Amino acid sequence: MDNGDIEVELYDHSEAAQSSFGGDVSTIYTVDKVDLPELAKQLAVGFGGDIPSMAKLPDHLTRFFDVQSLIEWLTSKSGLDVRKRG
Repeated sequence: MDNGDIEVELYDHSEAAQSSFGGDVSTIYTVDKVDLPELAKQLAVGFGGDIPSMAKLPDHLTRFFDVQSLIEWLTSKSGLDVRKRG
C-alpha cells in the first residue's frame, strides 16, 4: 500500500456467469493511491473510531464481512472516486 493503489476483485460464481462465459467472471475496482487518506477518513466516518493510519488501513478493510459488502460500501457510500479497471 505504500507504493500503489488498492484493487478489490469481486468474483461472480453464479450459474449465469458459468453459462455465459464458461467460468467465473470478475470485476476489479480500483481506489487510487492519492485517495487512500480520504478512504481512511471515510472509514472512520462510516464506521466510527479514529481515522486509521496508512499502516492500519488494510486491517480496517478486512473488518468487512465479505468482499461484496466492501465493494458495495466503496462504490455507493464512501464518496470516493472508485473505478472499474478495464
